[in-house]
Amino acid sequence: MNRTKDKLQQLLDSENYPTVIALISDCKRSINTYKQYNCVVAVHDKLMDTLEFVEENLDMSISKICTSFNANNYASAQDAYKFLGKSQTAIDQLHMHFIATIHSTALSSVLKYAQNDMKSQYNLLCQYVPLNKFYPCLLELCESFLSIWKSYYFVMKWHENEGSTNIENNGYENIIKDHNQKYILQKLQAGIVKVCNDVETKLIIFIDGFDLMNLKFEELLQALNTVDRMLKIGKILCKSNMTKLYECSKNKLLMYFDFYHASRLEELKIFLENDGWGLCPIKSSFRVTQLLEFKQFKYIFNLSQNSRNTEENLFQIIDDFDIYDFNQAFSINASLPFDLNFDKPAEEDILRSSEENRVNDLSDDTDDEEILDELKYSYVDDIQNNIMHKMKDRHTGPIVTNTSLTVLRICGKYLQITRIFKELAKTVTHCMIQIFELYFYSVYCFFSTDLINTEFSTTLGTNLKRTISRIKENLIISEIKNSPLKHKVCQPHRSSVINLDDSKNVFGLTERIVAVESLIFLGHQYESFQLYLNSIIIDDQEKIDLNQSYFQSVPLTTALRKPVYMAAILRAFDVPHIIFSITKEDWELKDIMSQQNSYINFLIEDIRIIKEKISVIECNVPLTKEVSESIWESTSDILTYLLVEGFSAVKRCSNEGRALMQLDFTQFVAKFETITALRPMPHQEFVTTYIKAYYLPESSIESWIRDHSEYSPKQLIGLVTCINQNKRIKQRLLSVIEEQRLTR
Repeated sequence: MNRTKDKLQQLLDSENYPTVIALISDCKRSINTYKQYNCVVAVHDKLMDTLEFVEENLDMSISKICTSFNANNYASAQDAYKFLGKSQTAIDQLHMHFIATIHSTALSSVLKYAQNDMKSQYNLLCQYVPLNKFYPCLLELCESFLSIWKSYYFVMKWHENEGSTNIENNGYENIIKDHNQKYILQKLQAGIVKVCNDVETKLIIFIDGFDLMNLKFEELLQALNTVDRMLKIGKILCKSNMTKLYECSKNKLLMYFDFYHASRLEELKIFLENDGWGLCPIKSSFRVTQLLEFKQFKYIFNLSQNSRNTEENLFQIIDDFDIYDFNQAFSINASLPFDLNFDKPAEEDILRSSEENRVNDLSDDTDDEEILDELKYSYVDDIQNNIMHKMKDRHTGPIVTNTSLTVLRICGKYLQITRIFKELAKTVTHCMIQIFELYFYSVYCFFSTDLINTEFSTTLGTNLKRTISRIKENLIISEIKNSPLKHKVCQPHRSSVINLDDSKNVFGLTERIVAVESLIFLGHQYESFQLYLNSIIIDDQEKIDLNQSYFQSVPLTTALRKPVYMAAILRAFDVPHIIFSITKEDWELKDIMSQQNSYINFLIEDIRIIKEKISVIECNVPLTKEVSESIWESTSDILTYLLVEGFSAVKRCSNEGRALMQLDFTQFVAKFETITALRPMPHQEFVTTYIKAYYLPESSIESWIRDHSEYSPKQLIGLVTCINQNKRIKQRLLSVIEEQRLTR
């Protein structure tokens, strides 16, 4: 027995408790044989003390399991409890240890950051944590709680595996073991709910005690993402949605987001008012997912661009990320899943490098005198074309401004909210559309309003006018008193730096192109967000509302091209001079000339000048086929209107004069198409139809007037005055024109 005493000590030192208990049991049987000896009784008392010491150490051992599960240590402890016949008691004790560990861990984590050394209750201690320590403290709480969850999970898995081993090896022979196994598993399944609820309560108390309005948006997202990871893992582990914690964090976000969005609208207005509308030198390979704000969406957006991915399977893919998080977090050697890389420095690779500029650009250091010397040679046009071709490569990426990049960054932040709270997709979409519409409205106000008081104001179109009116009503603060101010801004005003009176730049055409095309590019990005947003919205009515919000403004971006470009092109023509040049020609001639009138030469020369200026603009701003065609289509619209305006001002005209009008226009069309490379020239029928109306019989004039509302009353009056000598018929036709004017 003395030798046994020494061996027991060795086993205790190595924490081999199962062998200690087995050895004590053997000793107890020997003691019963020799219990009549006093020395044996003393050994018995010593063994009982050792057994009590072992049980205390076993309890300490399983308490350590709560934060750091070790399969070997836990198996050893369970074997020891089996020898003691206390397997069920051990599970009850383990559960109490988990609950106590949650409380002590929460208290110690908060105490570390609280500006109060006095120990106090957890809810009171949370109030002493400063705001700048909110996230570090929250992160430590979540990491600590997740360690506890992981240990509980591994305990459950250990007993499940142990149960399957018993069934395989022993079948149903050992009823007691089977009963113990069922009790343990039931106890563990019931206990996980309590463990999750306690963690949820601790986190709610902590989060609810803070006013988060002064946090940066990125810091708030850090916190919400961390809580979201806990919610996702808790949902799978505990089969509980932890609704109270979810609602607590969502309410905190909504309070914050309402103020944050209002601030972003005001900030965007300031950016727009100070934007010089210059190109941002981004790479030709730029994708929105290259922005840091979209790094979470890179994989999802790439999938959404695949036509085979419908909203339903994209939603499933997004949900699969939740399972991935759980599997990653609960693998044996996994690190905690809170490494979201917010604090790590990250760089974007979206701007063109200096090397790319050297490859693509014609050097800005080229000597002006060298260029002038070259211009002296006979092949001037070829040299200019070569220079323009090289300089055209200066910017090969999409047309983006710093402000449009800001809008995309805002969208990225807003969309991150939907990764956490999918049911807020409708709210987020509404705010994103407001951001887009403020950009849309500002481009319209800055660059097309100089067209409003002209004959071309109708080019805005009904849908565009309605959209602008709606945006102004919903987004711009009205001068009317008591007008609601929430999520509204004051009327934006164009920067004084932007010069729309410079004829060399075609009255700000460069800035106008950059503004409109950056808006169109922005619209394309918004369209790419739409499938993702639809995939996370479950309610059908909300999907309809989302698509309606998009439909009201995003597809209309291209409609701004014509009024904006036309506003610049119109100012490039001397309208009074053109009208005067047409009316001063002799239209009562008896013979048709083979050569066009001089006003056609003036117009062609103006077009050549515009073409040259646009070529200069193209050196710095890439003009796509759509942009170029839109500019020349606007030019054609202006010129055809001015030609009809001039023809309508002609008081007297012979048949030969009318034929000359048609001849002039035919030659004009041919030269226009040659210069602009736009074939066929748009809006030709506007002129030809008007000229042909001169030949209509009097009986058909009235119906023609009623059918052609595209002509202004002034143009129709000019037509009637020129072709009708009968005062009664003329008066009747003028009455029809006036009637039409009143109903327009």
